[in-house]
Parts: sequence; structure tokens; C-alpha cells
Amino acid sequence: MRIVRKMFLWILFALGAALVAVAVLIRVAPDDPARWHVDPADVVEQGAQNDFIVHPGGEGADIASPVFDKTPEELLAAFTVTAMAAPRTTLLSDEGGFATFIQRTALVAFPDYVSVRAVAVEGGSALHIYSRSRYGIKDFNVNKARVSAWLKKL
Repeated sequence: MRIVRKMFLWILFALGAALVAVAVLIRVAPDDPARWHVDPADVVEQGAQNDFIVHPGGEGADIASPVFDKTPEELLAAFTVTAMAAPRTTLLSDEGGFATFIQRTALVAFPDYVSVRAVAVEGGSALHIYSRSRYGIKDFNVNKARVSAWLKKL
């Protein structure tokens, strides 16, 4: 019985060490702008369960962007302020006329990437947004909740 207990404790220790190793690898994995800084205007909904897409008019997206009474430059600047005010959020890149942000979960620091482009539309400006998880196949609507909250703050 003593041997079984020791083996059980060693297995628990090994599992714990493996979980810590995975958590460390997730935290230190590089965020390559060439892979994650994607123009959200070029992305269409393909039925993934770990992303959320917004487009003016709503075609190829989960929802349509609201129209804002701002220029595209003012809208992107306001979105940047809103995103950067969110906890654990950093800017990955703002090259090419659009920006990509990284927001990490509190405990393990799983990264989610949010790319946004502001464009002129009739009546003002609207947003193309592509929010997606790096890991996993389901995000339990985290991307939808994040984007919806940020849109409300605008």
C-alpha cells in the first residue's frame, strides 16, 4: 500500500510539473506580428468557435459594426485608447493602417489577438475587427464579450 501511495504522489508531482511547464511555455511563446497582425478587412467568418468578427454591414461577420460619428483616424485612436485601458492588453503592431492588440488571461496568460481597422462609411466611420484565440478550439464567447464591451465604450 505504501508503494502505491508513493507512486500516486510521484504521478501527481509529474502532472503538476507538466502543467507548470506548459504555463511557462505559453507565457514566453513569441507573438510574431507576421502571423498575428492580420488585416481584419480581409477576414470572413468560417464557423470557428474561438473567434469573433465585425464588419461594416455585417457581411462575412458575426455582427455588423455600428457607425460612429468620427473620422476613421479618430475612431481608430479611440479604439486604441479603449483597448489599451483593458487589463493585460498590449499593442502588437500598428503598421499597415490597422492595429493588432494582445490581451492575455489573468492566470495562465493565454493570448487573444484583436486586429482592428477603421474605415469611412456613409454617415461616419465603422470598424473591421477580428478577435481570436491563439490556443484552443472554443473560447466560451470570450472574444465576443471583449469586442462587445469595447464597442460599448466607444
